[in-house]
This record gives sequence, C-alpha cells and structure tokens, in this order.
Amino acid sequence: MKHFGIIVLFFCVQTAIAQDYIDLLKVTYGSILNSEFEDTSIDKDVDIFELSATIPIPITKKTAIITGIDYNTDAVTLFPTGNEISLRTAVFKLGVSLTHSDRWSGVYIFQPKISSQELRTSSDATFYGGLAIVSYKVSDRLTWRFGALASSEAFGTLFSPIAGLYYISKNKKWEVDAYLPGRAQVNYQFSPKTATGIFFQGQVRSFALDEVDNTPQIYAEASRVELGPYIEQTFFKNMLRLRVQGGYSTVSYEVFENNDLLPFRLSAIEFGDDRNRLNPVDMQGALFVRVGAIFRLFLNDR
Repeated sequence: MKHFGIIVLFFCVQTAIAQDYIDLLKVTYGSILNSEFEDTSIDKDVDIFELSATIPIPITKKTAIITGIDYNTDAVTLFPTGNEISLRTAVFKLGVSLTHSDRWSGVYIFQPKISSQELRTSSDATFYGGLAIVSYKVSDRLTWRFGALASSEAFGTLFSPIAGLYYISKNKKWEVDAYLPGRAQVNYQFSPKTATGIFFQGQVRSFALDEVDNTPQIYAEASRVELGPYIEQTFFKNMLRLRVQGGYSTVSYEVFENNDLLPFRLSAIEFGDDRNRLNPVDMQGALFVRVGAIFRLFLNDR
C-alpha cells in the first residue's frame, strides 16, 4: 500500500443521528479492469463483491442493539503468473446505539471476523476489533462525528481515528455523508427519483492464505482507494436505491510470511515496516465499474 494514499478499514454502520433513515442492506458488485503488473505485459481484472447488513433492535427510545454482518469477496491474482484465488471476509457486528442527550449520541460495536482464502475457520484467520463513533448534533441539518477503530490483523494491530459529518441542505438537494479517512460521499438530488454524486472509499484488509506443502504460512494485505462519480435511481417510495458508479481505483495485494509483522499501524502510518514482501511486483491502478443496491428504512413519514 505505497500509492498516493494509505487508508483505513472501511466503516459501514449508519447511525440515525441527523439522518432520517437507516441503510439496512447494501449489496455491490464491481470490477477493477485490466490492472497491469508493473514492468510486465500481464494485466488482470479484480472482481469484488460486498454485502453489508445492519439490523437495529430498539430497546428503549434512547437505546438500540446493533447486529449484522459484512461480507466481501475479492477475486484476485497475487502473482503475475499465478492463478486467481478468492479472498473472503465475514465481519460479525454486535453493539449498542445510545442517545446520551439531545445533542450527543454514540454507536459502540464489537466486530470479530474471519478473513482468509476461501473463508476457512482456522485460528490464524480469526481476528477481533471494535469501533466507537460519538455524534454531536449541531442542528437538524448538521451532525459532527468523532471516534476510533481498532482491529487485530494478520499484519499486526491497526488503529485509526475517525472524523466526519452528516449535512443536508435546507432544500434537501445536497447531502454530505463522511466517515474519514474511510469513506465519504457528496450527493445531489436533481429529481425526486434520481440523484448523482461522487463517492470515495478506502479499505485495508488482511487475509490468511492457504498453506502450500513445504512452505511457510503466509498472509495477504489488501488495500484500495476508489474515487468516482455515480448515478442513483430510487424505487418503492425511495426505499430501494440502485446505483451505478465508475472511477479510478488503486490496487495493492502484498504477500508476507505469517511471522513477518508490522509492530503497529496508526491509520496512514506504518511503524517499523521492514517486512520482506514475497510478491514484489505491484499491480497498477486502473478504472473500475460498480453496480449496487441499497434497501433503506426511513424513520419518519415522507
């Protein structure tokens, strides 16, 4: 992950503070097209499927249990002459959403996960993490967000602060939704059913790789930065939203031995990275296309 940006694990839990909706289900499928291995004539597509389900369970007017699962698959070739493999992650979410006062609220979530080639459930493929997001409601149209994420990974420990905001204009045409440095979008509603905007997301994940006879155990560290415009169409009283997006994505899948670790990683900063990379040929950034669907639950009558 030595490109123009170094990024943090994608945060995908929506809160209801200042927003009048919760995204219960997101499904996307996309491809990074013809990403070329440096100094070779070999190029490969990277196919990516992502699903995020979030189920809030109200307990009181000020408290809700948050449950859900995030699942993703990267179909990728790690070596120029290698075969395509599937890298899979399943993140299980369990936490609580609390309204502390008229202006302050918070979401606190424990996130164990399995992350490996073909999603095998061995000890080296099991990791633990959590996040906390505290929101301050400035007005009905603006909320500030502050928090942090921590996770064990195959490469060591990841920690990242999170800062962001939710803003909607007075005429409800402009909307900004950001959890930085992980993701952000600016949305413009130019008709009751159609919107357009620009979306950014950065991800870093690690995966335990399958053992090969007479070789050390290894893992992959994957990172991407995606940026591009989208168009979105809504159906069924705006509860179903279909989105098409294109743009540019960096691509990085680095392979290391299991005992070759980072001492510590603070968001964009890798402390003491003297690891010996086993696949030193980088993939270059390329154009991507992505299609997706969102099922949205509105909290107020529309």
